[in-house]
Amino acid sequence: MEINQTRRFAMNVWSLDKDITIKLLLLLIEERIGLQHFEALTEDDLSAKAIRLNDARIKGLSAYIYTVGEQKAYYGIDLEYPSFVAGSVSNVESFEELTLDEIFDAVIHHFDIT
Repeated sequence: MEINQTRRFAMNVWSLDKDITIKLLLLLIEERIGLQHFEALTEDDLSAKAIRLNDARIKGLSAYIYTVGEQKAYYGIDLEYPSFVAGSVSNVESFEELTLDEIFDAVIHHFDIT
């Protein structure tokens, strides 16, 4: 996957080319804990109904959040962990049909944000 651009969330969430469900999640995160903990990847093949949040401190720790294929008002998330062995694949945990609050809880626990 080729990465087009990496940027910190120092922007207006409403200006992102994302579905309203993704924007609502980002606004919830911004309101409760701030977006400074993350970097966002803008990828050429990333859906408007998905976003990948990368930890600003730990390379390889990320969460891919999506609504594609989920019921209305539900999210899916792939929690990605860094690989500590060169050349090995990162570990991923996947969860689907989560509410907005459940996704928020998964994000703060995954990124160890208090």
